[in-house]
Amino acid sequence: MNFQNDLLSSLPRHLSNDQAFLYEGAMTLGEISFAVINMNTNESPGPDGLTVKFFRKFWDLLGPYLVYVYNECFDLGEMCV
Repeated sequence: MNFQNDLLSSLPRHLSNDQAFLYEGAMTLGEISFAVINMNTNESPGPDGLTVKFFRKFWDLLGPYLVYVYNECFDLGEMCV
């Protein structure tokens, strides 16, 4: 658990002004669904180790929550880059 905390605490938490400028608006379920559909199945898009296969399997349940979380993180300026 300490390794995970060390890893996550070392990641940048705020977008630079240049990165924020590139952002066009709230993420949509369609945009994030497109990204999940086009990822390699055995990849793990985050530090939790959950694979794309997992996200696809439970997408109908997880998708709307993830859209909310991603947009909240961006609005708070806490997206990892």
